[in-house]
Amino acid sequence: LLMKPLAQVGLAFATSIGVWINVALLLWFALRAGLIAFDERLKTSTWKLLLAAAVLAVALWIGQLILEPLIGQLPRFRSETMLTALAIIGAITYVGAILLLFDRKWFAAFRGSAASAQPIA
Repeated sequence: LLMKPLAQVGLAFATSIGVWINVALLLWFALRAGLIAFDERLKTSTWKLLLAAAVLAVALWIGQLILEPLIGQLPRFRSETMLTALAIIGAITYVGAILLLFDRKWFAAFRGSAASAQPIA
């Protein structure tokens, strides 16, 4: 269906759509069967991550609007320079948003300690 108008991109896009449909169905059936439950921390973290992603999208959009006329005047490597600049802007923005939105307890959950590791028998 998507192969003719979009060629190879259509094939990849259709595969991606199929995967997301499978994930949604798996989640729906798991919720319905009571196999999965979302606690308040997961819900809060999800909303915070969505907010950080929205901040990232706005920063990249504004960055592109500002940088386009400046980088467009370069004689060579315009696309590469734009990609590098937007990657740097995106990394700084996303890390900053995550650091502002989450507290230390959230980051501590990612740090493991050797004392809490269980030996494999």
